[in-house]
Amino acid sequence: MAVPVASNIPLLGVFSTATLSPEAIAALEARYGGFNLTHAPLFKTHIIVSLLFFFFMIPGLVYGRVIGAFKTGADFVATMEKATVSMAGFIVMVFFMAQFIAYFNASNIGIVIAMQGAQLLEALPADSTAGLVILIVGFVLLSSFINLFMGSASAKWAILAPIFVPVMMTVGITPAATQMLYRIGDSSTNIITPLMTYFAFVITVGAKYRPGFGIFSLVSLMLPFSIAFMLAWTILFILWAFAGLPVGPGADIFFTAP
Repeated sequence: MAVPVASNIPLLGVFSTATLSPEAIAALEARYGGFNLTHAPLFKTHIIVSLLFFFFMIPGLVYGRVIGAFKTGADFVATMEKATVSMAGFIVMVFFMAQFIAYFNASNIGIVIAMQGAQLLEALPADSTAGLVILIVGFVLLSSFINLFMGSASAKWAILAPIFVPVMMTVGITPAATQMLYRIGDSSTNIITPLMTYFAFVITVGAKYRPGFGIFSLVSLMLPFSIAFMLAWTILFILWAFAGLPVGPGADIFFTAP
């Protein structure tokens, strides 16, 4: 394997010279008035895709030639065609999933559920430790439930943050901790919602190893894990919070001790 890996050394040298050389950095500073890697052409999507293509293609081509798998250019092309054929089911499924997601988003069901759930949680009393725990658990459950109807994490947070950040602040919970609670609920149900970006891909991979594997197969398989993760992370958050531990350096869960 040393030869295929070493075949990328010249390519890495070209990347390093083109991106980290004093001339490249000076060119970025001259054009944008300062050094910012986000302005570098290397970070453009079409450039990154092309570079990654060559980064994996060159070692693969060298390896195939070394072991004798590629005797002609046609052998190499046939191997790439075989890899593409394995994605055919995913490509077909993505078309129908995209239509479903588009119509579902157009119905605004997710937004309606988010607003109704927010109004319900706002009415919960949180003036005691028990009430605070109920509010925390309720917010996690609401986030996880809304995730079944809205795939975009940023869109859900844009709806919930203006409502729940002030609500949580009134009971002493910091915005950082509120976002952590949101991520607990949101991430727990990602794998069981058809609106997740990679849901179709997961089904395609599952069908490769288990014939007849579909949406309900994936949901029934992952539902116990989803519930277990949500329970474990919520309990860990509550224990962490009431133990007085911070979210991170300089970021507390409560403004004052509960």
